[in-house]
Amino acid sequence: MKTIFAALFLAAAVAAPFARAAPRGVEAGIYVLNLGKLDVASGAYTVDFYLSLKSADPIPDNSFEFLNGRAASVDKVDDKNGGREKFYRIFANLSTPIDLRKFPFDTQKMQIVIEDKTESAEKVVYRANPKESGMDAGIVFPGWNIAGWRVATAEHDYPVYGENTRNWCSTCTSAALPSTRS
Repeated sequence: MKTIFAALFLAAAVAAPFARAAPRGVEAGIYVLNLGKLDVASGAYTVDFYLSLKSADPIPDNSFEFLNGRAASVDKVDDKNGGREKFYRIFANLSTPIDLRKFPFDTQKMQIVIEDKTESAEKVVYRANPKESGMDAGIVFPGWNIAGWRVATAEHDYPVYGENTRNWCSTCTSAALPSTRS
């Protein structure tokens, strides 16, 4: 039996313990609307989803990027509360490592991994917003069964660039759909 387990992850890093301004917290939610075909040879797939960002401070437009692919389109749907709440509809071309060691009963994890484009975790920390995260019940993913989803947080480090490097960020958001085939 083919199964997919969908998961929404949010990675958050902790700022250094010495005296610095607290990082701007951003609550992020991902709501998956549709999944495109998973190419098992390359790990490529498409995903259509909403991204919600909320913060006590204004959020710059399009301040995020994908670690595992590129957005084909990003449409800002709403901008509320002086830029403190932003909602996007995104269609992305993403990829995931494929593990076929248990074929035909393999499990694949498809992720949406997002982090800030320009700010490190010392300045911006993403936090999961489970109330605005999930998957549309009408998703049909041919050849796979979706078993569920989850939202979590984790760190993403860039040790080669050091702690103070601008343009590299240790905070990211990801959504994963581990899947099993029959």
